[in-house]
Amino acid sequence: MSTVKSHLTHIFRKLAVSNRTSMLNKLRNEVVFFFNKAILIL
Repeated sequence: MSTVKSHLTHIFRKLAVSNRTSMLNKLRNEVVFFFNKAILIL
């Protein structure tokens, strides 16, 4: 039982990390896009 629990915990941790990185990448892309638009307007 403990091995199954640790296995699930590991998977969830991995998912959380990948979700966080993808979220950060998305945010960074949006910020870059916004700045590019602002520069074009200026």
